[in-house]
Amino acid sequence: MLQDTAFIIPVTGRFHWLIKPLLYFYDKYMPVPLIFFSDRSIEGVNAIEVFPLNMYIYQEPCGRLVKDALRKVDRPIVMLGFMDFLPIKPVDLYLLSILEKYMCGDKNAARGNLWAPADNIVKSSKEIVQEGKDYSIRMLSSTDPHIGQIGSTSLLPALWRTDFLLEFIEDDWTFDAIELPGQHKFIAQSKWHSVGILPGLFESCHLCYTADKSVVKLSTILNAEDRAYTAQFVPGGFRIE
Repeated sequence: MLQDTAFIIPVTGRFHWLIKPLLYFYDKYMPVPLIFFSDRSIEGVNAIEVFPLNMYIYQEPCGRLVKDALRKVDRPIVMLGFMDFLPIKPVDLYLLSILEKYMCGDKNAARGNLWAPADNIVKSSKEIVQEGKDYSIRMLSSTDPHIGQIGSTSLLPALWRTDFLLEFIEDDWTFDAIELPGQHKFIAQSKWHSVGILPGLFESCHLCYTADKSVVKLSTILNAEDRAYTAQFVPGGFRIE
């Protein structure tokens, strides 16, 4: 199960304090082997040194570095995760494997949405491309304003075809350029499309926000035990909300 997917988490600079909480959440709710695309070696985990030390991957060009690392991983499908965007409910790995298999077969499926809060958006598409007893996979329009980025290159939790990322990402892009201006580039092309699985499989907390780098939003963690575990790792100087 899930032999064709690499689960990749970029980590640089100030986000390294989240490694232990991230491993805890994934082990509890989504037990898959993780690969860190890092700016330094990390003892005890599978980490590839991809970025210069303390690189700001959302402000500095890193597209070429990401593509070089994806070639080293050499899996047809990848999930791009984030240090501060963690699963908080069990992820159905069987349904995840169904989406993986679909995307391996659909050579033009760039992105397969997993983010559960988008379920109502995915439901708005009536174009069912695969259906089973407990799930459906639907084609997502990249131009429907109701569907928005979920139908193109949103960086919210998803499976991606690696060949798409290698073709699509530009060498001088920052990491978040995959989302914007990537959305506009995606809409302008006619080869690739996106899909989504219902039910969405990834319920998440979101701990850090770009708007205020001094805040850690532990309030987004619903389980009190999980919240207490994470709190012990928050560095001094952060405000907890």
